Amino acid sequence: MQAVVMAGGFGTRLRPHTDILPKPLTPIDDMPIVEVLLRRIAAQGVTQAVICTGAKAQLVRAYLGEVPDLGLDLTYHRDPEPRGTAGALRDIVDDLEDDFLVLNADVLTDADVAGIMARHRDRQAALTLAVSRRDWPIPYGVVECDEEDLVVGIREKPVATVDLNLGMYALTRRFVEPVLAATEGRLDMPDLIASLLASDQAVSAARIACRWYDVGRESDLLKAREAYAADPAPFLGAPAVAG
Repeated sequence: MQAVVMAGGFGTRLRPHTDILPKPLTPIDDMPIVEVLLRRIAAQGVTQAVICTGAKAQLVRAYLGEVPDLGLDLTYHRDPEPRGTAGALRDIVDDLEDDFLVLNADVLTDADVAGIMARHRDRQAALTLAVSRRDWPIPYGVVECDEEDLVVGIREKPVATVDLNLGMYALTRRFVEPVLAATEGRLDMPDLIASLLASDQAVSAARIACRWYDVGRESDLLKAREAYAADPAPFLGAPAVAG
């Protein structure tokens, strides 16, 4: 199984920390987040990974070059400018397997990436994205109005239930390559998904119950470090289950 790991360094979140280190090298206890991710996907059957880098690419490559026993065959691709997660695939898609994973390197999770790929192949989709259901309490009264602005209802502090995009994708090259070839400039994954849907390609969801922390957010970074320090094994080994 092959994965493309997005380890770009163009983001400005977490400054001033990222003025020195790119986000993928943000430490999570005893190792940076990108190493945690790579060790996790290797434990779940990924054998090859393409590391897509941006600014400070040399730091990511230098660090990973010194890490022993990752269990992965690593290659590198550097984007000269921010082109979005999907845009970064244009230069490398010809060298990828027909089914491959795309993962963001600034997320700590215990998600099952092998399960995402299994669901993708079972559905025979062009693209499958990992989603997780979350409840978001709204701390205000929500007013419901009709087309003439007459109040038809009010809910006090309701809970909104949403499916979050976890930034983990399985793709099939023969379906996505024509879309990539037909675009230029910046292309984010929502843009790619919209183009696939517009061309009647199947896009599926792999629903996962998992822990997920965006380490680009200071509050999530603190929670990620606490969770990892309490028990690193789930983030390095056994997966949560894709549903």
